[in-house]
Order: sequence, then C-alpha cells, then structure tokens
Amino acid sequence: MGITLNVEQYLKDLEYLVNIDSQSKDPEGVAKVAAFFEKAFGDIGWTVERVVFDPTAGPSLKITNGEPPYDALLLGHLDTVFPKGTVAERPFSRDEKRAYGPGVNDMKSGLLFGLYAARALTAKGSKGSFCIAYNSEEEIGSRRARPWIEQLAQESRTSVILEPAR
Repeated sequence: MGITLNVEQYLKDLEYLVNIDSQSKDPEGVAKVAAFFEKAFGDIGWTVERVVFDPTAGPSLKITNGEPPYDALLLGHLDTVFPKGTVAERPFSRDEKRAYGPGVNDMKSGLLFGLYAARALTAKGSKGSFCIAYNSEEEIGSRRARPWIEQLAQESRTSVILEPAR
C-alpha cells in the first residue's frame, strides 16, 4: 500500500509559506515560516528544536524522530533572497503546470517536501532515525550555521539537500 499525496493540501501549504516574506534579514518572517514547521512536525510526533545563532536573525530548526547516528540528514533553508514587500507585489499564483511566487523553488517547496516525506515515513511506521535541519541564513552564506550543519552531517549516514532544481 502506497502513500497518497493530497496535492490540493500541498498547494495550500505552499501558498501559505510563499506568501510570507522571509528574507534572511527579516527575522520575523523567517520565524513565521519556522513556526509553521514547528507545529506541523510536532503534530506528527517529531521533536523540534529551535536553534538561534544570533538574536537578530530568524531561528533555524533541528527536527528529529530518533537519535544519532541518523540514517539520513535532510537539509533546507527557511530564508529567501526576496526583500520584505515582495509578496505584496507578486504573491503566490499557479497555472495548470507551475506555481509562482517568491521562494516557490528556492526553497519553500523543498521544505514542504521534507515535511510530507516525514509524514509518509511516520504513517508507514518507519524504524529509521532521521534529522531534518532547516537553516535560517543560507542566502547570506550560512556563516554561523555551517558548524552546526557540519556536526549534524557527521552524526548522519548520508545527507540529502531538499532544494529543488530545474
């Protein structure tokens, strides 16, 4: 028995996330995106730890369903390059083939994929131990987050970056 993806719900979640301005320099916006994932992962029983590297920046998230060594580390980032106000100018939209808006591809759809994968693993009763790390400063170089990400990678058998490509 496979897992069925509720595409309409996925697109509603994506619309919600894309319609949040979350530039690296907008800690409130990044925190709002983080809060969505804190609740969603908490709802499926995963442990969510808010990681703050700088009080003037938005939080990063460490999300786990077990202990190290992790079978896989899934990586993504909560921030975008788009300045505050971009969502008002060009909010989420879609046609029959694609979704559009600030951060759709880089990287809110990838973050959402991580959540939906975790839901599927949980629903299937996976015995694997996974860590998901959502960085809040990737678009500005991950200077403070890099040692944290490297440590998580050392605690994991493999790493997967959730950022989509064309």
